[in-house]
Amino acid sequence: MDINSLLQSGHQLQLVVSAADLREAFMAWSESRLAEEWLPTSVVTGKYGVCKQTLKNYERGDLLHPVRRGVEKHYRLSELKQVFGE
Repeated sequence: MDINSLLQSGHQLQLVVSAADLREAFMAWSESRLAEEWLPTSVVTGKYGVCKQTLKNYERGDLLHPVRRGVEKHYRLSELKQVFGE
């Protein structure tokens, strides 16, 4: 079993890993995040007809997990599709 499988299992674990293994896991994780499509708040509000407060409410409800790029938040398209049923 590799580190990525352990991390994806969702179980609480305490691990001792080498720096090389940790680097490999981080690189795989970061590549998967970069491969996803992200939309800025301004696009999300127009595309789905919601206001910024609605997006904040979904964040508080743990339905959306945006990242901040510069001054604007960006939302993962796959999460938006789940929340808004597209």
